[in-house]
Amino acid sequence: MRERIFVAVTLLIFFLSPTAIQSLAIDVNLGYGEFYVIHRSASNGWRIVGSYSSETTIEFAICNVGNYSKWLNNQTPSLYDHYVGTSYNFNFTVPYDDDWYVVFSNSYSVTTNSLSVEVYYVNQNGTTQTQLTTFFQSLIVTPFFVVFILIIVVVCLLGVWCSRRKERQPAVRYEELLSVPE
Repeated sequence: MRERIFVAVTLLIFFLSPTAIQSLAIDVNLGYGEFYVIHRSASNGWRIVGSYSSETTIEFAICNVGNYSKWLNNQTPSLYDHYVGTSYNFNFTVPYDDDWYVVFSNSYSVTTNSLSVEVYYVNQNGTTQTQLTTFFQSLIVTPFFVVFILIIVVVCLLGVWCSRRKERQPAVRYEELLSVPE
């Protein structure tokens, strides 16, 4: 019984962990050439509100999916809000329905940059939408993600192993309860 409960709790934690990682207040370290992206589908009239602060210069941009693709391919995108600096407060109203990206790029500092970000997608009713997708684009992320998944697997296996070790054994052996036929 304990093993089933432990497995259920472990699976619940495993499936909820991406939600916990995608919180609205984010602290990340960006190495040179790395960027951090927050994105969500938003409708006309929504607002993307927030701020960021960093140790060194960060490039900030808000763009739709087509311009984000151009930005990734080193083409010239049309950025709806763009700023380069160490801190910035933004309040952008979405002009039409699309996927909207908030990008933070460390392309100016060769050292690792500590970045604090708060981003909120607010619909027309003033309700903050919390289902955001966040991701890094970097060579460093892949090993970090693999290590994160391996740690979760190891913790789950250790938990199952510990729960099996602590299973109670019956106080009386079954053959002692049965009479021996003569």
